[in-house]
Amino acid sequence: MPSEASTSDRSRLKTNLRAVTELRRTAATAAERAERDAGRLAVFRQALDETFGVPDLMVRVVWPPIVAMYWSVDPEPGTLDLIAELEERKSDILLPIISPRPGAPARQPRWASAHLGTREVPWSAVKAGLRGMREPIADGEPENLGEADLVVMPGLAGTVSGGRLGTGGGWYDRALQYAQPDVPRWLLLNDDEVLDDLPMDDWDQRVDAIITESRFITCSV
Repeated sequence: MPSEASTSDRSRLKTNLRAVTELRRTAATAAERAERDAGRLAVFRQALDETFGVPDLMVRVVWPPIVAMYWSVDPEPGTLDLIAELEERKSDILLPIISPRPGAPARQPRWASAHLGTREVPWSAVKAGLRGMREPIADGEPENLGEADLVVMPGLAGTVSGGRLGTGGGWYDRALQYAQPDVPRWLLLNDDEVLDDLPMDDWDQRVDAIITESRFITCSV
């Protein structure tokens, strides 16, 4: 997006892109979503192996990785199979907590462990949260994201240069300031949501890679 575009122009363009993407996602059938999710799972598995090493070979010192994930809600690209894959690999899974905490600043990003093979936290440690998502029962802090070896993020669109279009609340833009600077950031999208360009503001956080149902895209951030 040209640098001379005004903040209001970028905001309007973002709003329009969000509306178009959400309509397209809603129009997809359950079978189409399931097929895309299966493709993304295969790409995700390969990316985990190449980034952290095949589990039974213990190639990397960092194993199992601690992964910050999110609990998807239809029609988002699904994450439940990805979470199950991480559980099978005995990774710690950090989930975001977006429900308000009494006395805490509004819209404060917080994270807590939902399952960790080495900590033996059971799946019963998640509860219903806002917008149909699941959240850890245990309370969390923004700083907990600093434990993650990988951050997997939602979005509505992305670019090969690392641009990301979120839902508009700025939650991840605030949350990522607590992540380690060299930790990979992977964005889950559908193939048709990878665009040539996006309206970007100074505060928009970029990603290192995009995972779709057919490919892993290393972004030229």
